[in-house]
Amino acid sequence: MPEATKLKPQAAAPLDRDSAAAVGQMIAGYGPHEDTIRQAMASLEEATSDLCEVEETIDNEAFVQLDADYRELVDAQAEAKTRKTSLEALLRRLEGEPTVLDPATEYSNLTCEQLEAYSALTTRKKYGQSQEYVSFRESAWAAVEDSAMPPINEFLPAEQGDEDDDDDDIQVGGTRQDYKCPYSAKLLIDPVSSTGCPHSYDRESILSYVGKGEKVCPASACNVKLSHRSLKPDPRLAKRVAAYRRREESRILSAPGTMIE
Repeated sequence: MPEATKLKPQAAAPLDRDSAAAVGQMIAGYGPHEDTIRQAMASLEEATSDLCEVEETIDNEAFVQLDADYRELVDAQAEAKTRKTSLEALLRRLEGEPTVLDPATEYSNLTCEQLEAYSALTTRKKYGQSQEYVSFRESAWAAVEDSAMPPINEFLPAEQGDEDDDDDDIQVGGTRQDYKCPYSAKLLIDPVSSTGCPHSYDRESILSYVGKGEKVCPASACNVKLSHRSLKPDPRLAKRVAAYRRREESRILSAPGTMIE
């Protein structure tokens, strides 16, 4: 993200409560922009996963460039959120006060202050705490590895300012993806995931188990109730399972003594 600089806007007319609707429309206008960023993230994550599977590695120049591109999207997402938040703060002012005398300067200064604070964050604090970036790295890892992805900070160098992190901060990563359905114990086919717990299932098996009512999640030590409504298709997981299945088939075919008919 470019370094934020204080803007010197031209004098603007004061805003009163009658202007609240216009400010609300400006806030709503960020919705499509944020959707576009999320769509770009999803497309880049899928393309990166495909490349990693073909190359059978995440240790090459192509991945480094894609990783940098994804971080730029994380930065763009943070900037959009900041600008939207500044407008929301301005709208709250309008709702509580009869007039905001210099809205342009107030918006500019508030936005620049927050963008400068973001730019000053370390790499770990920018991206290690981004669920989207973690998901991006997990997809790339799952395309080539069966083991659990290491904690995300292992991919992000420590910088000055990281040493003050609390010792009990939870690092994301390190959880092994289980590609077997906890109900059927078979490899997932057409996976669906629960919206109430972190478990996924084979669609046909779990729908048969749930029936028309509710049933407790079959995963060990999970007491979440499942229903048809709480089970959603998981195309991202389906892609990972397919990659895992191809790796397993490749291992079998390349094993000594394997006969190919």
